[in-house]
Amino acid sequence: MQRLNFIIRCGLILIYCLLSTYVLGQQIVTNAPIVVKDGKVLSDRVHVRFRHQVVDFTKDRTIVSGAALNSDYPDVINCFREFSQSQGLELDDILFGRAIRGAKVGGRWVSHRTTGEFVKLRDMSLILTAKFPQLVDINKLLDMLNQLDEVVYAHQPECLESSLQAAGIS
Repeated sequence: MQRLNFIIRCGLILIYCLLSTYVLGQQIVTNAPIVVKDGKVLSDRVHVRFRHQVVDFTKDRTIVSGAALNSDYPDVINCFREFSQSQGLELDDILFGRAIRGAKVGGRWVSHRTTGEFVKLRDMSLILTAKFPQLVDINKLLDMLNQLDEVVYAHQPECLESSLQAAGIS
């Protein structure tokens, strides 16, 4: 009987590990470093949701430099250029990638679980991560980005937000 209980517990632990690995694999996970220095929040990345495809990803590239910013959106280019220069960087030093792996451009249609109707999911490919080669003052960048019409929202990585709020900083 004890052996059977042991086998059942091991099986449950294995199932839990497999399920939690699958669920965590679907989340936005970030290992963004953060430093709070002289009241400034420094990190090497931010998340931005744009209204349109402002970064031109080629079919085989998932990470591109600032040179891939679409010239149809000069305000976005100027914002990132101005900010990067204020930090001693070039526009090409910034790397852009999709924050959600596997997000499809234009969203996708799925069948609603309850009604069976087809509904269009939001275009999650518009949520990008901008990564810098060094720590930068992300609050300054977030203020600049959130003033742009082309930006729906810009925020620091989630794991940072909750930590900073707990510390009373954000």
